[in-house]
Amino acid sequence: VGVKENGVYDLAGNGNAASAAQSRFYDNTPPTDPVFTDKPAKLTNEPGFVFTASSTDNSGTVFYHWTLNESEPDATSATLQGVAVEGTNTVSVYTTDPAGNRSAGTATWTWVLDTVPPEVEAFRGDRAAKFNSGAVTVTVQFSEEAFDFDTAKVAIGGNAAAGTASGSGDTWTFPVTPGAEGRFTVTLAAGAAKEAAGNESTASETELSYEYDTTPPSVLLSADKDERFN
Repeated sequence: VGVKENGVYDLAGNGNAASAAQSRFYDNTPPTDPVFTDKPAKLTNEPGFVFTASSTDNSGTVFYHWTLNESEPDATSATLQGVAVEGTNTVSVYTTDPAGNRSAGTATWTWVLDTVPPEVEAFRGDRAAKFNSGAVTVTVQFSEEAFDFDTAKVAIGGNAAAGTASGSGDTWTFPVTPGAEGRFTVTLAAGAAKEAAGNESTASETELSYEYDTTPPSVLLSADKDERFN
């Protein structure tokens, strides 16, 4: 829209100079519903996060409106970065265009941040402190379900060896077989197992101590009389 030269006159008869043309575009088409192209895993132990959303509009310009755990970050770009809180987190985003049209849909993502490692709640063996045959079966109970138990994290002090671990859920067992007579200890270092979020287990505060003894007692008889006495 514009006004051409001498399109209007004042009372003195002066005509106007041509005005600069102005254009307006009527747009009632909303941008497409946003979709996430980058987001954190549903369960993670990484506090930092990056979201990237994608939406298109006939104007070529899209504004993104984010919500993080019911707060509204000061961001209108397609990327949102931040730090999650321990537990459940939710991010949502909708888009608008320069005409103010809003996307019909909202993209939402909920995930859980878990940075708490599984703790060793029980670390015990099935033998008396001194024994003479077989192996000690050691039981480890964690505070939550744990996976991929690694006996390389079992420390043996003395002549004994840890065997392959087995188990499921929060409880695992492994044998410790002595290699010779004598005392030995069993401890468990941190990182022996991990939980679903990837946090590695803590170390056990308990040290198991055993003595493997296969030597029978000797018997020595003595008498306070001669072989023949009356």
